[in-house]
Amino acid sequence: MTWTVASRWISPAKWDGSAGTMRGRKARVVVTGTSDAATELTNQILIDISALNTLRGDVCTQIAPTIIQYDVSGLTSATLEFDHATDDPFLVVGSGVSIVKFDPPASDTLTSSDGTADLILTTVGGAAGSRFTFDIEFIIK
Repeated sequence: MTWTVASRWISPAKWDGSAGTMRGRKARVVVTGTSDAATELTNQILIDISALNTLRGDVCTQIAPTIIQYDVSGLTSATLEFDHATDDPFLVVGSGVSIVKFDPPASDTLTSSDGTADLILTTVGGAAGSRFTFDIEFIIK
């Protein structure tokens, strides 16, 4: 069958036209997913950066994750990547619960000219009942 993936913005709590408009502003989103069959996610968008704007109103071209808390169950691995022609992975996790702090923040070192630079997820080893929760804090660049 399929995965069900949902996002909930934590900060700012009301994500509207005025939110995410400050370069360097921190934002936080919680993304959850559950599977009802042995299927994989490939390049699932977790954060669509084209929906974020800089202080000047320009479309965001990069984000920099600072803290990621995760709870992954029933998967061999889950890989967070920046979307490019050749995706740029920056975190690979297995089943378990943990928190990762990036100091300095994880940076997308490639330009978005060869992809969207969205934050995407790819899973391996999915089974019925697999699930994940990613609580992602990031800086809008």
